[in-house]
Amino acid sequence: MIKKTSSQYSLHHQINSTGYQTGQVLIFSEKLCLFFLILMLFTFGCGLNRNAELDHLPFLNEKLFLTPNSYIFVDLKGDLGVDKISSPAFFMKFKVNTSQRLSLAVNPAKTWVRFKLSPDVLKALGHGPWTLELASSLADRATLYVPDPLAKHGLKEVRADRRGTENPHDVKFRNLSFTLDSPASPQSFYYLKMEASRPAVLPLVLRSWKGFYSYASYDYLVFGMLYGTIGCMLFYNLFIFFSLRDKIYLVYVAYMLSFLFYFPLLNGQIGTVIDIDPLELQTWERFFLGGSIFFACSFCRLFFRTWQSVPRWDLVVRSFQIMALVIIALGLVGLFYWAAWLAKFAGAFGPLSLVVAAVLCGREGARSAKYYLTANIFLMAGTLIYVLWSLGIVKKVPGDILFTLGPAIEAVLLSFALGDRIKYLKHQTHALAASEAVYKRASETDGLTGLFNKRYLMEQLEGDLAKTDAKGQQLCLIIMDVDHFKRFNDTYGHPEGDKVLVTLAQIISASIRFRDYGCRFGGEEFSITLPDTDLKSARIVAERIRERFGAHGFNPGEAKNVFVTVSMGLAQYSPGEGAVNLIKRADSSLYQAKAMGRDLLVIAE
Repeated sequence: MIKKTSSQYSLHHQINSTGYQTGQVLIFSEKLCLFFLILMLFTFGCGLNRNAELDHLPFLNEKLFLTPNSYIFVDLKGDLGVDKISSPAFFMKFKVNTSQRLSLAVNPAKTWVRFKLSPDVLKALGHGPWTLELASSLADRATLYVPDPLAKHGLKEVRADRRGTENPHDVKFRNLSFTLDSPASPQSFYYLKMEASRPAVLPLVLRSWKGFYSYASYDYLVFGMLYGTIGCMLFYNLFIFFSLRDKIYLVYVAYMLSFLFYFPLLNGQIGTVIDIDPLELQTWERFFLGGSIFFACSFCRLFFRTWQSVPRWDLVVRSFQIMALVIIALGLVGLFYWAAWLAKFAGAFGPLSLVVAAVLCGREGARSAKYYLTANIFLMAGTLIYVLWSLGIVKKVPGDILFTLGPAIEAVLLSFALGDRIKYLKHQTHALAASEAVYKRASETDGLTGLFNKRYLMEQLEGDLAKTDAKGQQLCLIIMDVDHFKRFNDTYGHPEGDKVLVTLAQIISASIRFRDYGCRFGGEEFSITLPDTDLKSARIVAERIRERFGAHGFNPGEAKNVFVTVSMGLAQYSPGEGAVNLIKRADSSLYQAKAMGRDLLVIAE
């Protein structure tokens, strides 16, 4: 027998009561998820293409890395101005950077970069203006000091702005950038001051303004597809939640909503719309990152019911939930450095713990584990690549895109998993309904004759009488008893007596309508309920059964053509009469038939 837990009952009931709609939802779900999965693969290809680097032919790629051969100085206290930094006393304190990327010092320290724009560099990119991009959203603030003979100290201050309001050529973009014109002198130095509230590694990329505009448009397209996918999955599963009222869909929605806020904050898209303070930005980032980790663990626990299936590993998953709350708390009190390192640990090992949970539950026979496992492998891979990319260990991959692509693919695959879960629960609901029908039928049916039993008669008759009163119809009840059945049993044995009872049951079933029902009232006593039937019609049915049964010859043992008769009592329902009284009147008529010589039908007054 298939058992159903109380926590699953509501969902089973919803699925059972909306079977057709659920089937249509499943078909649409699979098509929608497949479409977005193909879209994700396309986005993945776009991301790799965007990051393809032709270092030996930079002009074909319309970009140059200024980081190599630039000069770096870290102001540990963060209190030096450009007047001192650009003075001859500090000239030799700058160190040559030979790497394509540079590491930013964490506040309060400031990172200074000194570089030139030689004619050869600008010629490779074509005519100006040009755009200098800090190719990472992890930089909080940046100020560029451009050579200008008319400015104080010969340097004009320009602040980076993601919203594109500092310069008419500026483009709204998630990474900090500057629009540059031709320098007054090719030997003049530019000074760039950068601030970061967390560890960051980034290159300085120079593009023509048109090239940067195309690059930014392409970047918007890729991230738009990723966020759009997560958003569509969110609203689709919110619709499913309102249809099925299963809280796992609400947890999924909260999980995806956390992603949908966290990644635009992390990747800098929010900064193109809202002028938000970096410290406040960090607070919101940690809040939604902690929320995404918390709801990811909550989803896993609900999806696999880990507290039942793998209780020991459930403690590990719950520990990451606690860690997520700690990340939120650290962000709220401004301890961003520790929140960042704890987030990297939770981001790297949290998905791994969910993968292990999926493997363990899959070994226990949990359905849909394959979808869940694949989803978290993508999330784990994207997170790991991003961590390595942000530390400068992995370079030639689009870490920011892959980090966002992982959750987008996970959103689609988890929707697959939830759809498969609905399909399984629908199948289980049908199996439960069939099982319940079998056991219900067994509890209401006589095992020997196949007719209903007395319990069914007493339950059903009350309802039939209520319908008869409500519709103003008539109802008749026949009760019959096999004549001299004890003597037949004693003479020929109980197996032969059983044949007599089975034969009478077969004749009853063949002689009544579909809406009528016969019951084995007890021992050799039977009843027939005839709804919407008048006394005359009921009498015809009773006489037909009595005559057919009396004409049937039995061959018990060596005896041939032994005939058995049946006595009957017939009662017509009187409005307002109870089931017990109706049965009593029919039974009294039966005993009158017995007293009058048997093989008779007596109608109650």
